[in-house]
Amino acid sequence: MKYTILIPAYNEAESLKKLIFKLQEAKLPFLIVNDGSTDETLTILKQNTKNFTTYAYNQGKGFAIKLGTNYLINTLKTDYILVIDADGQCAIDDIPIFIKAQQHYPTAKIIIGNRLYDHKSMPIIRYWTNIVMSKLISYLAGTTIRDSQCGLRLIHKDVFNLSLSSNRFELESEM
Repeated sequence: MKYTILIPAYNEAESLKKLIFKLQEAKLPFLIVNDGSTDETLTILKQNTKNFTTYAYNQGKGFAIKLGTNYLINTLKTDYILVIDADGQCAIDDIPIFIKAQQHYPTAKIIIGNRLYDHKSMPIIRYWTNIVMSKLISYLAGTTIRDSQCGLRLIHKDVFNLSLSSNRFELESEM
């Protein structure tokens, strides 16, 4: 199985350099998709890695995920894409846990992280929105999803064969 990290980035100049360093230090394969950032994101990418693609105008997180996934599956022949938000909230140290979980549950198509067990740093409105959305999506999906909006998820390439229409944040809920 081939695993590659995909990082959609929009105006993440503050956290991106540290994230790139951690990924390089861990020797993990990754691709960053710059979603038309207007800050210094592109400059930081050019100075710190060759593993990125960029486009001029913001198209949305969902678009960035679909664009990056298409490249990873069709060009790099990736089996699993580990999507990580560029804001630095997700720990790179958690990646081996996701890979072990996939190996333990080989038929799982999506494995989603959970930030809600330690939500002290999360704004209260975001916390409650996540609770409500997670319960709704759990009901619709017929399975328990504790944090449907978590920016750390391992996704099998077959999920992207589905007709996913969203190009913004709602893509994660649609999956």
